[in-house]
Amino acid sequence: MGYGHSLGPQLCSLARRSIVTLHEFSLGHPLRKLSLLPFTLLSPRIVMTSEFEKRSLTRMMPWAEARIRIIPNGSNIQLPKQVLEIGQERIAYYGLIMPRKGLESFIELSKLIRVNSLDWELVVIGRIPPAHAAYAKSLMESGLPYGVRWILDRSPEDVSELLSCGGLAYLPFPDGASERRGSLKTTLAAGLPTITTQTEQTPSDLIKAVAFAVNPLEAFQLARRLMASKEERRRLSHAALEYSGNFSWDKIAKCHIEMYNEIGKGRRE
Repeated sequence: MGYGHSLGPQLCSLARRSIVTLHEFSLGHPLRKLSLLPFTLLSPRIVMTSEFEKRSLTRMMPWAEARIRIIPNGSNIQLPKQVLEIGQERIAYYGLIMPRKGLESFIELSKLIRVNSLDWELVVIGRIPPAHAAYAKSLMESGLPYGVRWILDRSPEDVSELLSCGGLAYLPFPDGASERRGSLKTTLAAGLPTITTQTEQTPSDLIKAVAFAVNPLEAFQLARRLMASKEERRRLSHAALEYSGNFSWDKIAKCHIEMYNEIGKGRRE
C-alpha cells in the first residue's frame, strides 16, 4: 500500500532479479492484479501466503505457477510463554477496526450475550486506520448498550498480555478464515480458543484448530457450550498452539533460506 499507484517495484524488477511476495492477490482490484504482470514474467520466484492465493494468481497468469513458493506470514505479536487462563468468561476480537472484518457480527453477538443476561466480558483489541475513523466511531457507539470495551493503539507487549488473559476469540471474517489472516494467527499462537467463519479459502488443516459459526446466533450458541466446558476449551487451545507451529518465524525464515539456496543452486548448474 505504501507505493500507492506507483509502478516503482515493477520498474525495479526490470533492472534487477527480484523476488516478490504477493500477500493478498485475490482481493486486488483487476487493474492492480494486471499491474503485477511484470513480476510473473521476470521474477525467479514469487512468494504467496497460501494455496488459495496461489490458485487465484494462476487462474489469471498460469505461466507463473512453476515459480511460486508458498511461505506463510506470521504473527507480529510476540506472545508470552505462560499458561492461558481457560476459565475466563471473556470474548475478544483482535485486529484492525475497519470494514470487511466482521465487527458488525461481533456487536450482534454482544447484543445476544446481554439479552440472555450473561455477564461475560466483551473486548475489542485493535487499531483504527485513519481512513476508517468515522466507521470506527459509529461501531463504538453501537456497542455502548452492550458494554463492549475498546482497547486501542496498544504496544505489542500490551496486546500480548491482553490476549493471554484467556476466554474466547471471535473473528467472524466475511470471506472466511484463511492463512493470510494475521489476527487469526495471533489468537491461535496465544492458544486462545477461536470462533471464526469457514469458506472455500479456509485450509483443511485449520478445521481442528478452531470452531466455526455461520452467523452471530450460531456463534453465541457455540460460545455458550464452550464456556460450559473447560475440557473442550482446553482441547481447542492445544490444537491452536499446535497449528501455530506451521507459521513460526523460525519456520518462515527457514523456508526463505531454502528458496534462496534453490535459486543459487539453479544458477550454478
